[in-house]
Amino acid sequence: MQKAIDSVISDTSKWSVHFAEALLSLVTVLVSTSSGCSAMREAGFIPTLIPLLKDTNPQHLHLVEKAVRILEAFMDYSNPAAALFRDLGGLDDTISRLKIEVSHVENGGKQPDENSESSARSVNTVRSSSNWAR
Repeated sequence: MQKAIDSVISDTSKWSVHFAEALLSLVTVLVSTSSGCSAMREAGFIPTLIPLLKDTNPQHLHLVEKAVRILEAFMDYSNPAAALFRDLGGLDDTISRLKIEVSHVENGGKQPDENSESSARSVNTVRSSSNWAR
């Protein structure tokens, strides 16, 4: 998972965005229970997902959204995961990402390759992330 995310973020062609998306979909299912969340946390998935919060490539927004949803599940099911998230700087990264997304929405600017579907995902990402700051 770490190699796939690193490859997508750095825009190398070793791993495809579709492969990373499929892995994130699998993890989404696995973290839907407290035991799955615990297993994924112990396997080191929180540090693996945090770099996606910093990825501002509009073509990767769906990956960021999936990462936010997975991280949110970790926070819902596991207090140690929330502490680890904060310790790794995840809250600061989320706040920075929120500032970027809010600024983008306030400016009303769409990037040339952005479509309405990814704009809706951006708003959902902001909404999901805002739950962490409470």
